Amino acid sequence: MRGSSLSHPEVVEALRPFIVTFWGQSNNERLPDDVLPLHQASGGASHFATGSNVRCFVLDADGRLLHWFNGFPNHTGNPMGRSSDEFAAYYVREINRSGAGRTARRAEMPLKLPEVGNGVRLFIRFTGQRDAHASPVVEAVESLDEWKTLSPPTSAREIDAAKLSRWLRLCYPAGVNEQLEPYTGVHGKLTLTPAGPNQAVLAGKVRMDLPDRKSPPFDGTFRAVLTYGTGGAVRLRGVVEGGYPRFDWNQVAWADWPLTVAIESRPD
Repeated sequence: MRGSSLSHPEVVEALRPFIVTFWGQSNNERLPDDVLPLHQASGGASHFATGSNVRCFVLDADGRLLHWFNGFPNHTGNPMGRSSDEFAAYYVREINRSGAGRTARRAEMPLKLPEVGNGVRLFIRFTGQRDAHASPVVEAVESLDEWKTLSPPTSAREIDAAKLSRWLRLCYPAGVNEQLEPYTGVHGKLTLTPAGPNQAVLAGKVRMDLPDRKSPPFDGTFRAVLTYGTGGAVRLRGVVEGGYPRFDWNQVAWADWPLTVAIESRPD
């Protein structure tokens, strides 16, 4: 999962013996036959008055319901004001209440960042958020024609941001957000300007379309410094910053949450 409390190490450990799946409903569509009895066991639609619209179910190996719980610790206050550690402790406690926990064989695997042989790595996060929304996301993208696009400039030249769309389309936040797919369109003009004998500066505004056409686009800036060798670009360090559109149900209006993405070339 691209972030959220389910990616917390303590929750991952508690879920290790289980097979995890999910189903999401929109526009009051019909519940599948295997989901309907679980929904009814948790109170059905009437439960929205006392619980959240996210429910978790623990089943045994034969599909029998052992325990269910709300996706949020309670129905009062602002659940997004809680820390990821609080959410994790709640999930672990409820999972263990099912009595279905087993000791899973665990292979020791060192924690590593995703890597590519020739490309970029992106570090994506909301700035200033303290809850699950602050979960960072790391993406790695193998290069195709991007380095050709960013070949050393002899003078300032304009580059269509869409030519770097394989990088920029991934600049969206963690899976606790409604957006679960990359941006569908990348627009804008970037200027690549010489900055010394072996460096250049890339800068400009970008606009990216969210998959949900009802949502406003992401507007931001992309700035980067490139260092060149005899064969072309050998290093890139860049930052994408902007306001990510989120609908504030309390204010009944769209709000921009500050989003920051650091981009570094790999393997250098």
